[in-house]
Amino acid sequence: MNGKPKAFAICLVAMLWASAAQSAYNIPIKGWLTAGSNPEQYTFGKDTSGSINSAYIRSKDVPLKGFGTLMQQVAPDNYSGKRVRLSGQMKTADADSAQMWMRVDGRNGSVLEFDNMDSRPVKGTTDWKAYTVVLDVPKDSKDIAFGFFLQGKGEVWAKSFKLETVGPDVPVTPAPFPKAPVNMDFSE
Repeated sequence: MNGKPKAFAICLVAMLWASAAQSAYNIPIKGWLTAGSNPEQYTFGKDTSGSINSAYIRSKDVPLKGFGTLMQQVAPDNYSGKRVRLSGQMKTADADSAQMWMRVDGRNGSVLEFDNMDSRPVKGTTDWKAYTVVLDVPKDSKDIAFGFFLQGKGEVWAKSFKLETVGPDVPVTPAPFPKAPVNMDFSE
């Protein structure tokens, strides 16, 4: 047996594996991954109808639980020991909750910094508006993950995303947890 059939078979297997891997991760836009607690309940794609390309997440017509996100992960090398701002624009249509998010992971699997706009979600139908998430990237970081998500029904579009370092004069955005206990006597 000469090497050509074997090489063809290896090439065919590699192409099938790559195709299966791409559909397994549902990569609708180069560089972006789909994820979330229930990404199969959402459709993801690129919208080229405007003057600037945007990405979208739409809920499917199914009982919805959880969320779907478009995201990226990057190495912290260019951001280590610095403050980082994720900025972009989002608009929504009949959205239960749309949010931009960023997370800084530690080497031991811990979450070092996190903000998912949980205290300031975008709801209902809105026009394009700028949003930011600002976090510190500790020197012992393993990666930075970021993106936007839809929880529940509706649609969200995002465009003009940017990840950049900023000075210490730019405040970090609210953490998802309060810094001190709240309403401990249940009076409110």
